[in-house]
Amino acid sequence: MRAETRAETQVEVRAESVLRVLNARGLEVTAETRERVGSCKDLDLLDTWLDRAVTASRTEDLFADG
Repeated sequence: MRAETRAETQVEVRAESVLRVLNARGLEVTAETRERVGSCKDLDLLDTWLDRAVTASRTEDLFADG
């Protein structure tokens, strides 16, 4: 159970990081985007979105291929 809790925490932190980067860059973060990022449980996908958040010109660019 401890590993499960750690994984859940990593997912939550990564999702918060994606949103934080978008906000810091002044990109619009809609409720839909918050919901999509916040409900994602795939750490690899969240990592992809975090990488994209650094260079995206629009929030929609995060979800370019999924």
